Amino acid sequence: MNPLFFDRVWTVEGTIEGQSTALWRVDGAMIMRSPFAEQDIGRTTFSPELMRRVNAGAMQGTFESASRVDGEHRLVAFRRLADFPVFVITVMQTADQALKPWRHIARLAVAGWAVSLATLCALGMWLVTEWNARRAEHDRYLMLFDANSYPMAVLDRASRAVLAVNDAALREYGWSREEALRMSASDFYAPGNALEEGAVHEASGSNRVRIVTGQRHRRKNGTIMDVELRSRPIRFGNVAATLVMTQNITGQIRAEQERQVAEEELRESQERYRTLFEAAPYAALVTDRETLRVLAANDAAVTLYGRSRDELLALTAEDFYVPGDRPAMTRRRRDFSADVTTVLQGVRHRRRNGSLMSVEMAVRLIEYQHRAAALTIVTDVGGRLRTEEARKVAEEQLRQAQKMEVVGQLTGGIAHDFNNLLTVILANTDEVQEEEGLDPRVKARLEQIAKAVLRAAELTSQLLAFSRKQALTPKATDLNDLVTTTGKLLRRTLGGHIEFIVDLAADLWPVDIDRAQLETALINLCVNARDATPGGGRMFIQSRNIGYQAGVVPENPEIGARDYVRLSVTDTGTGMPRDVLAKVFEPFFTTKDVGKGSGLGLSMVYGFIKQSGGAIGIKSEVGRGTTVTLYLPRSDKTVELAAAPGTGTLLTGSERILVVEDEPQVREDVARQLRSLGYEVAEAADGAAGLAAFEAAKAPYDLLLTDIVMPGPLSGNALAEQVRRRWPGTAVAFMSGYSEGTRASTRLTKPFRKHELARYVREALDSAMN
Repeated sequence: MNPLFFDRVWTVEGTIEGQSTALWRVDGAMIMRSPFAEQDIGRTTFSPELMRRVNAGAMQGTFESASRVDGEHRLVAFRRLADFPVFVITVMQTADQALKPWRHIARLAVAGWAVSLATLCALGMWLVTEWNARRAEHDRYLMLFDANSYPMAVLDRASRAVLAVNDAALREYGWSREEALRMSASDFYAPGNALEEGAVHEASGSNRVRIVTGQRHRRKNGTIMDVELRSRPIRFGNVAATLVMTQNITGQIRAEQERQVAEEELRESQERYRTLFEAAPYAALVTDRETLRVLAANDAAVTLYGRSRDELLALTAEDFYVPGDRPAMTRRRRDFSADVTTVLQGVRHRRRNGSLMSVEMAVRLIEYQHRAAALTIVTDVGGRLRTEEARKVAEEQLRQAQKMEVVGQLTGGIAHDFNNLLTVILANTDEVQEEEGLDPRVKARLEQIAKAVLRAAELTSQLLAFSRKQALTPKATDLNDLVTTTGKLLRRTLGGHIEFIVDLAADLWPVDIDRAQLETALINLCVNARDATPGGGRMFIQSRNIGYQAGVVPENPEIGARDYVRLSVTDTGTGMPRDVLAKVFEPFFTTKDVGKGSGLGLSMVYGFIKQSGGAIGIKSEVGRGTTVTLYLPRSDKTVELAAAPGTGTLLTGSERILVVEDEPQVREDVARQLRSLGYEVAEAADGAAGLAAFEAAKAPYDLLLTDIVMPGPLSGNALAEQVRRRWPGTAVAFMSGYSEGTRASTRLTKPFRKHELARYVREALDSAMN
């Protein structure tokens, strides 16, 4: 701003009558007025004509208008300050007063040279007035300069010396006016900050204002502040000068730096969380809380669902569920919270290939990119659930094994002695029946006794089958032939109200099984199916090959890595609830009325199948029926034809036989029966006595017939090994009603009839000879 610009526009109050000078803002507010009118300062008294011209962009002009201050008709001259275009200066005078000088000049002209002296005097007075006016305007300028709230200074353009400073500069920098006026511009700069160093912007237009940024000034107390400079060349009296206004922007810079630091920290934080999100080993999805659309998905989610990221981002949360699960999930979403993570279990999600997986979800409400969203962590728990299910199965198997062990200890402890007693009864019954001239009625009663003994032996066999301690004789068996043969009997047994359907595979593999025990097991299953359909129904028996495939989950978790044959019995009966189904293999558990079931049928089947190296499974649903499935190990042997039923002719011989049995009555009865068949028989009470008998004999015995379970250091197996090693020409045969620990492939199971003893001994001798 040129400090002398007022010289051309300002008039000192009182110099010219009726004249007023005012400084206005372009919005019409009066800043100052001469003559001074305190009541008008700050008011909007801009004349409409002046407002119109200023708004139209006029920089100066004159017009005639009625004053809004005193209402008098005045001539108005105005000028808009080029350096400070927001200010307008007006000079106003009444029309009469404006024309008065001209009238005076006219009178002087008429008067001529007579009044020239007076005119010169008037001119001198006018010059004095002008000087006073300029002085007054200079004072006004200084007042405006000092009153500015921004620090301002006037610098000599050549020497950079300080010519003037305002009060704001003195307050900001801390120097006194005298000190400041002895300084140059370079004295204000902080060490290392060269004069006007930084980015300089030349403003467009004619005002030639320069904006200098990046400057650092120092105060008198040594503190440093960041400033922005605005400068413009002016005339300060007769000196070429620069008007400089400074603005302390230290706070702004600090705020900007803090903002940049905060933005950088936010960016780094977002980058860290983005990295954590993307690199997380578990699937993570971000969904819109309103539309449920997927907003973000990490790499683990891409892998888990088998979809590309773009495919996932095109889905909504609903698309992951099967239609039947969606209503429940809609209800559960109401429980989601931003304060607590909600864990959802038992949820099923669908992969891209359509397969379902069991997942566990951890959901928390968040804000994502200024949107209300939900973060969901998805974990595939199918493997864990399968592990838990396998653990439950293993626990159930252990519980079942413990139960079987209890029953096994019970039955195993008495089976040996009980079968020995039955053997004695049956042997004596056979001997009495062989007597000549026996009354037929007595003979019939003896046969009833023999049948009762056999039924008692069957009960013991069932107990041993459950505890897996019965004596089995597994052979390669044609399962289809067994089902067909047994089916003929079953059709008569089941009754006409049961439709019996058989579906047998044509290329069925042979199985390693004890045929007699499997027949009993099949009959048990079919009788149970019949009892479950009292009002009539259908029964299906089906056989199929189950080949082993590496990497494929087997039908039943208990079958091993080998081939099996599957035999299933299905009925359309009443079915069983879950609580009953969990107990069906327990010993003595039955759903039948008292006296109609022993509770050993399914438990015997269970024990027999387990002892045979197979597995058993059962499925049932109330009102829809039951299916029991047997998995029998495939045999690589040729199927053996079933032995022909025994005839009335007893097989005899004359060979030398050593009978080793710790129960005296059984030993005596067996020896007596063998002697009646023509054999030469010797007896021994235990394994040690049997070995001594062999050592004392002049020639080795032709056959060793020994019990398996005996007291003393030599069991039947140990004795047999000694005999085979020392007397290899001697045949070895076993008899036992309790086979735990035996390694014998064939044996005579106690109790037995005389014709069974005769056939077994003859076959053992003939096999040794061959």
